[in-house]
Amino acid sequence: MTIPPLMLRLYSRDRDGLFDEMGGFGYRAIDLEPSKWSQGEAEAAYPPQTFYFTGPAGVVRGWYVTKKDGEVVQSCACSPVEIKSHGDKLRVAISMTIPALTRG
Repeated sequence: MTIPPLMLRLYSRDRDGLFDEMGGFGYRAIDLEPSKWSQGEAEAAYPPQTFYFTGPAGVVRGWYVTKKDGEVVQSCACSPVEIKSHGDKLRVAISMTIPALTRG
């Protein structure tokens, strides 16, 4: 099974599957390299990724994974986390079903 290149993103608001991506204060989406996924029979996992911030970016409400063209592959809500200052960071662990990764 081939996993396509994907992006990990954080969102501040979910409007029925339309995500307001975080922005500014050092935030940037993270490229997920296909070769770094570990695959089981039904799920795949990616090594935990860390987002670093340089200032008060606001409240993170979850993460989502997209294809390079922006199509959402999977999302996950989390307890709100407020990014308040320079040096704040957020670590995200990703596990997804194989069908979600290979869809489309």
